[in-house]
Amino acid sequence: MSTWYGAVAPAKVPRDIVVKLSQEMLKALAAPDVKERLASLGADIVASSPEETAAIFKVDIAKYTKVAKAANIQAE
Repeated sequence: MSTWYGAVAPAKVPRDIVVKLSQEMLKALAAPDVKERLASLGADIVASSPEETAAIFKVDIAKYTKVAKAANIQAE
């Protein structure tokens, strides 16, 4: 199991706004001081597009749903 972080927005945010936010976050993650700080915390920066992030969510949801069902974990 690994930990990763991503930014999300409500489902009905207009596409142009999602794209602009993504572009600005990618710029921030590319800044030398941000890269240095995250590296000092042991983080590996893997920047991705909104579509790539959505695909990761989809895979993780399917994977951990299966794990939860196998372990008989119930939502409360």
